[in-house]
Amino acid sequence: MLNNKSKKQEQVINIQQNFQNSLFTIFYDISNVQNNFEGLYDLRCNLTKLKSKVILYKNKIIEKALQSKYSDLKLKNSNALIFCFNEIEKYKVLNYLFNFNQKYKQIQRFKGALDNKNIWIEPNVLKEWSNLPSKEVLIQKLIFNINFLIKNFITILKKIN
Repeated sequence: MLNNKSKKQEQVINIQQNFQNSLFTIFYDISNVQNNFEGLYDLRCNLTKLKSKVILYKNKIIEKALQSKYSDLKLKNSNALIFCFNEIEKYKVLNYLFNFNQKYKQIQRFKGALDNKNIWIEPNVLKEWSNLPSKEVLIQKLIFNINFLIKNFITILKKIN
C-alpha cells in the first residue's frame, strides 16, 4: 500500500505525463458542481465521448506538477484539469463546457488553458472559442449557401432563355 507522500508523488507524475501527451489542457472551476454527483457524472461522460479526460486534483498537487514551468500559477476553488488529446475535438469540448456553464452560472468556470506549445490562453479567449460553431455546422451552412446560389443562378439562366 502506498503512503500518502508517494500517492501525491504519483499524482504529480500523472499530471505531468498528461500535460505532455495532451494537445490542449483546460483549467476548469468546478465549485458548486462537485457536490452534485449527477452534474459531475454528466461532465465526465460527455467529455470522455469527446476523447478528453477530466481529472480532479487538489490545487497544491497541480501547482507542484507545473511549478517548473509556471511557478507563479496560483489556483483557487476546486479545479478540474481537462486534457484534450484530439485537435479537432477541443472546440467541441469548449462548446460542451460553455453549455454546461449555463446550468451552473454562479461563477466564471474557465480559468485558462495551456496548449501543447505551453502557451497560456486566457479565460475570455476560451469563452469566445466556445461559442464557435462546430465543423459540421459550418459545412452544413456552406453547402446550403452553395446550393442556394446554384438555384438562383439556374433561375436567372432560365429567365434569360
